[in-house]
Amino acid sequence: MSNNSIQWTALRAAAGRYTTFMPEPKMIGGVHSMHMQSITVGSMGKTSQISARINSQDKERAERVFKKLGVTASQAITMFYKQVHLRRGIPFSLEIPNEVTVKAIEESRAGKGKSYDSVEALMDDLG
Repeated sequence: MSNNSIQWTALRAAAGRYTTFMPEPKMIGGVHSMHMQSITVGSMGKTSQISARINSQDKERAERVFKKLGVTASQAITMFYKQVHLRRGIPFSLEIPNEVTVKAIEESRAGKGKSYDSVEALMDDLG
């Protein structure tokens, strides 16, 4: 079977987005393998805008992570919104710490409590 006879293109509309799917035949260990590649050929424009005030340091830290991931802040926010919709809630757990945890956090911030040079030292102290 020739590559030309197994290549095909299908165009579909999904929520205003048109995507072309083209299989890419490849030889893997002497066997033909089909890999799908999707290419967006058109999409609806973005029509909504959000504005939020956040701590500058948090913004800078997050944007360094986004850069390493190869996404913009706008793309990351879009992913967050999509996950909220898909999960029907915040896509990570939100918990209020109990009194013991709050006390430990406060003591740690005040420089109180024990510190360890290694995990092994901590584990030895825990018994």
